Amino acid sequence: MKEKAKAVEFFLTFIAIFFGGAIGAGIRAGFGFLPGATKWPWVIFAINLIGAFILGLIDSLVALRASRHPGLKKFASFAGTGIMGAFTTYGTFVDQTRGLWLSSSPYAAVAYALASLAAGVFLAGAGLYIGRKAFSPKGSEK
Repeated sequence: MKEKAKAVEFFLTFIAIFFGGAIGAGIRAGFGFLPGATKWPWVIFAINLIGAFILGLIDSLVALRASRHPGLKKFASFAGTGIMGAFTTYGTFVDQTRGLWLSSSPYAAVAYALASLAAGVFLAGAGLYIGRKAFSPKGSEK
């Protein structure tokens, strides 16, 4: 019986990620229609930074509230792994960095990669911090 419960749990998590991924990919495709034909790939840069911040918020919410609200783990699979995983795009980031490098802009390629990494880590931390402040149960804020 325990194996069946694990299988059901896995299937529900898979479905949450699957549908979240469809939503995230659709949102990212919508962003693709924004003007972005400049030397710097602003659209993907913004998508990845927005995603880093939102993932920080989701992680805070789950870390602070999942023990009292077990459904948040499914929400994290749906919103974090599914939506944000499909919305953000490492493959396009790498492709655009390579494109900058090959178009005789190696300095721009390195700047884009470093800026993406630094800003992404910063915004993920900001999301964690803001999420911790926003989602902490009353009276337990430090």
